[in-house]
Amino acid sequence: MRLRLAGGLCLALAAPFHATAQREALHVSVLDPDGKPVAGAMVEVRRYPGRDAGYSNLDLPDARRFHTVFKMPTAREGTTALHVPVAVPHSLHIDVPPFAVVDTRMLFAGEELTVRLQRGATVHGKVVRDDGIVMAGAEVELRHKDRASRAYAKTDANGLFRFERVRPGDIYLEVNAAEGSIPEWQRRQVAAGETAEVDITVAKGASLVGRVLDAETEKPVAGAEIGIGWTFDKRVRSDDAGKFRLAGIGGPYGNQLFVRAPGYQRLCVERPKEKEGEVERDVFLTAAYELRGRILDLDGKPAKNCYVAAVGGARQQGLGQVNWVSARTDANGHYRIRGLHEAFAHVLLVRHELRATIVLPIPEFSDGKSQTMDDVTLRARRIVQGTVMNGDEPVTGLEVKLHGVNADAPAIFRGARPDFLDYYVARRKVLTDTRGRFFFGDVAPGEYRIEADGLSHTLRVKPNRDPEPVRFE
Repeated sequence: MRLRLAGGLCLALAAPFHATAQREALHVSVLDPDGKPVAGAMVEVRRYPGRDAGYSNLDLPDARRFHTVFKMPTAREGTTALHVPVAVPHSLHIDVPPFAVVDTRMLFAGEELTVRLQRGATVHGKVVRDDGIVMAGAEVELRHKDRASRAYAKTDANGLFRFERVRPGDIYLEVNAAEGSIPEWQRRQVAAGETAEVDITVAKGASLVGRVLDAETEKPVAGAEIGIGWTFDKRVRSDDAGKFRLAGIGGPYGNQLFVRAPGYQRLCVERPKEKEGEVERDVFLTAAYELRGRILDLDGKPAKNCYVAAVGGARQQGLGQVNWVSARTDANGHYRIRGLHEAFAHVLLVRHELRATIVLPIPEFSDGKSQTMDDVTLRARRIVQGTVMNGDEPVTGLEVKLHGVNADAPAIFRGARPDFLDYYVARRKVLTDTRGRFFFGDVAPGEYRIEADGLSHTLRVKPNRDPEPVRFE
């Protein structure tokens, strides 16, 4: 389907949302596989601030962190209504044994959702190395194609793993065995009530052994993490003598190894060329730069638990690399970010719930490796919203992108050829809901572009009002 931009700007909703703290009901109905209402089903509303804001978030702990907003059982009619902030994406978690666990994403206030429970699938298998040794204690991750849910298991002494009550659909299995390389993801489609057996073979791979040392003093660095790729897969830690052993290097993933430790710059290390055997190599870490500061809320009071990240980009070993280090503010609004890299040009990303997300320049470090920034005051969020329609029918689940940053963001985001950091901090995406609506609820004043199905529309977001909703049809 191709979309055209409706002539001019059209109201997408009868009454656009403006108030920062305004709430509306999210209506949920739960039915059994036969379509009968399920009373007493516990509906848990979750919020994933680091995931559902729509950015390509490289801070995985932040992206996977959630908090529960509400927990409420369905009434006799199988329904419940939960009042949530407008223009903020929410997720549902519904666990009603013996049916499959349900996880959904990108739900907004004002939506009416019907969840029909399904019989769950069982997924089990065995992880074995290519020399016949079973991989006990291997971590197995199961996730759905829609990325709404993840589940984890560990293989037993016989290399066996098992997942039950799996939601039917496309799934991926990823294996991380301490003594084997990471194989390609295993993709399967599972049906309701199916028992799927998925056996996975991993290669032995090479091992890297050595020490992690301070580049200046050459003293051992204890507790350093060594892993494959920026996700630090198969991570191990150096001991008190700085010694480490990382096994299972090889396979289709992990062309690069990374080393990090508190107070040091992250180091990118070329992986051994050997396919098997043990390779010895010491690595030297350089002291990192440190950034301090304070975040204030709209009323000038300290903003507690605000997410603050220094995001930097550079090229290392011929590849573009992103250094993403973060912290949260304490009760007094103070933050301390350790791990800034001298080779990376960093910007400051500030995010707080029900506030605008902003990107700010970080001044050059002129005196030593520690710097204190001026206070940063949060800004009221503006809401960019609209609908996507196909005639009279809403288009559900369509990806809509918003490209742009606050007006006072670093100049690198405003050129004709923006820095590649633009992909991570200046672009976000959401999915249209069951009514064809989309929302970006954390927008700061500035110039933006909305993209949907190949078409785009530019708009200016002003400080004192939300822009008019946009209609694609």
